[in-house]
Amino acid sequence: MFTLNIPANTANLAAIKAELLTSLPKVKSSHRCEALGRGLGFESYASAREASKRSSALVTANGAAFRDYLGSRGFPVLAIFFIVRSPKSRSQTWSRPMNI
Repeated sequence: MFTLNIPANTANLAAIKAELLTSLPKVKSSHRCEALGRGLGFESYASAREASKRSSALVTANGAAFRDYLGSRGFPVLAIFFIVRSPKSRSQTWSRPMNI
């Protein structure tokens, strides 16, 4: 199983948020942000932001939580879509997943 641990800091949150805007422009901003928070293991984007201000602790990216949140709002995406948008994985060679 592939596991991606990334520091949950403000710079990484901003980088992932920017990537998601570019990658998922048809998804409402609030849905992208909330899915981001859940994809990083938090209950909301607000809780992810607060945690990122206090610490740069490693969190495990959860593509299924990201996918499920967006899917429940009518925006189906592949779980891997979240993983390849994370800062640590951008330096590696990946093919861009297609929306389903």
